[in-house]
Amino acid sequence: MDILFRRSGFMACKPRHSFGPMVHDCFLFHIILSGSGVFEQEGKKYTLHTGQGFLIWPGKMAYYEADAHDPWKYAWLGFRGADALRLVGAMGLNESQPVWELNSDEQLQRSYQRILRDIPKCTDLASGRLIIAGDMLNFLSWAGEASARTSTVSMQYCDQAIAYIRSHLTDKVTVEQLAAFVGLSRSQLFRAFKEVYGKSPREMLTIVRTEQAQYMLLNTSLPLEQVALSCGYANESHFCVSFKRESGLLPMEFRKSRSDILWDE
Repeated sequence: MDILFRRSGFMACKPRHSFGPMVHDCFLFHIILSGSGVFEQEGKKYTLHTGQGFLIWPGKMAYYEADAHDPWKYAWLGFRGADALRLVGAMGLNESQPVWELNSDEQLQRSYQRILRDIPKCTDLASGRLIIAGDMLNFLSWAGEASARTSTVSMQYCDQAIAYIRSHLTDKVTVEQLAAFVGLSRSQLFRAFKEVYGKSPREMLTIVRTEQAQYMLLNTSLPLEQVALSCGYANESHFCVSFKRESGLLPMEFRKSRSDILWDE
């Protein structure tokens, strides 16, 4: 599985302790170990408790706050990579459904208990985060298998389509080209993407381009015009409009905001 671990940790919040509103450059999954709190993303508010999790989507404005009387404790994991969307989709999560709930699957319950067991041992910051990262990746993998919300066939078609998009980012990829490449009709491809990602192929094209642009903005000093062309946008103006619509910030605002953030979720 092509998953790039970015950061991880554990937080025992004080009453009303909050983060945000802020934008992240990767998927950031939190699993609530005890207590409760509120999570807000894209104008939607969720009141959450022990045994639930929430996913902060890259490029989306998010805010979360511990309850005043029963503040939450949570473990968190930041990740990205070619298979990140697949992992998220397998859990039944998407931008409009970012909340997940622990089910009764035996292996998943054991994975959850392993996180609870290991967190008190993580006294050293560096090694502790690696331990939590391993536990969380194991948990997310089992959660994806236990969810069973996507079919293997649809996932295979979507994997092929996403791989094609990533290898042709500088081209003007169309939905018709994607459908022809994987051997489906346009309507069949649409249904497969909706089943796996909760998004249309056109929406996923935009998401992949935006994620690549975010990566280039944060990891290179290339001017906006070169970033735009490298990610398949017609010009810098089109890039700025599309990027702000997806991320809530203009490209240079995103680049500057991310350089000032300390990673202590």
